[in-house]
Amino acid sequence: MVVKWVFEDVYQSCSAPYEYTFPINPNTGGTPAITKTINTISSGAGSNKGIILQEGQSGVAEMSFSGVILTQDHLEALERWFDKRALLEIRDDLGRRFRGVFSTFEPSREYRPRNPWYHTFNVKFTVSGYRTAPSLEYPEGEDRYGRF
Repeated sequence: MVVKWVFEDVYQSCSAPYEYTFPINPNTGGTPAITKTINTISSGAGSNKGIILQEGQSGVAEMSFSGVILTQDHLEALERWFDKRALLEIRDDLGRRFRGVFSTFEPSREYRPRNPWYHTFNVKFTVSGYRTAPSLEYPEGEDRYGRF
């Protein structure tokens, strides 16, 4: 059984619909990238010099994913969800949950004689919260980044 990706308007603060299930899951991406600020300082001269590392605040997590669009409804649903000005939650096929906002939606139409609505798309989602998939140790998942 295929588990579909789902978008949800967390606080139902925008107009309906408050949930959207993908007809076709994205085919690449879907795991957030988090960067850390690292400063380096040289600790001396000569052959015994070392480097001191200072770890700063983690940056904002960003998740990218891409896929295909086959229908007008799918394209327009993605446009509608990109336009929502609200905290959104994405639930993926692995059971992970991501909260945040869309920062980029790039659809690209590709000519297909048998399917005039065929597009590929790339999305960037700025993540404010990430909860892992349920496991034996964490039946509800573990808050890995941000808060839920």
